[in-house]
Amino acid sequence: MTLSVVAIVLALLGLLLPFWGFVVVGIAVAVVRGDAVLALLCAGVADLLYGVPVGMFHALVIPFTGCTLLALGIRYLVTRDMRDRMSTTL
Repeated sequence: MTLSVVAIVLALLGLLLPFWGFVVVGIAVAVVRGDAVLALLCAGVADLLYGVPVGMFHALVIPFTGCTLLALGIRYLVTRDMRDRMSTTL
């Protein structure tokens, strides 16, 4: 429960201050904790509030949500691999 509060506080701090790094750290904390709903919710809100990136990255319409889905996929693959290794060593 404590890490969820930390993730929400960091994401909100990143939305209130003009520093998107806090949003990324808050989403990363939620992903590492395994709370996919919280991570996607924070990413969706950040994408709505920040809008579409300008310049070279204009093709990334929803960058926070895309990075969150990528991180959740990596977490799924890593935990699946770790579970397979643990079951073969026991």
